[in-house]
Amino acid sequence: MKMIITETQLTKINDLISENKVITEDSNNRYERKVEVSVGTPTSEYRYENMVVDEITTYFDEMRLTYLIEQEHRSWGIKGISLYDIQGYDEIEVELYLYPEDSNDSNDMIKKEVKVPLDWSTLNVNTNDGEGVVTIGDRLDITIHINDGKFVAEMSIEVYTL
Repeated sequence: MKMIITETQLTKINDLISENKVITEDSNNRYERKVEVSVGTPTSEYRYENMVVDEITTYFDEMRLTYLIEQEHRSWGIKGISLYDIQGYDEIEVELYLYPEDSNDSNDMIKKEVKVPLDWSTLNVNTNDGEGVVTIGDRLDITIHINDGKFVAEMSIEVYTL
């Protein structure tokens, strides 16, 4: 894909990108944005410590994410702009609401706090091209799976590129 833009358009793009820019020692192309966090489980029934998981909640309703933006230049202008390496917290603390197997009585409910690791290398990115902005979306969706007593987080976020 070839894209030709004017110097004024380049200035506007750089200004827009600079709004969320964070200067770090590693790179002066690292940006950040606070996003809403939505935590849930798949619809199937889950068990943890021989009890049924009724609900999973978290205190993290927002999270600060960082990402890299890179511009690819040619003699005629910018060839492309890419957004990648989205990073956030290493783990998220959640509350599990558990019930013994054959009980729905709220008096039997047990609340347990656990930490769920977040692996950013497995982040699902839904890319939207041509929106006129280069950024990440407003919401990070985290679906928590329990496999053999271990927690696995499946994450997804929208990414907007030119």
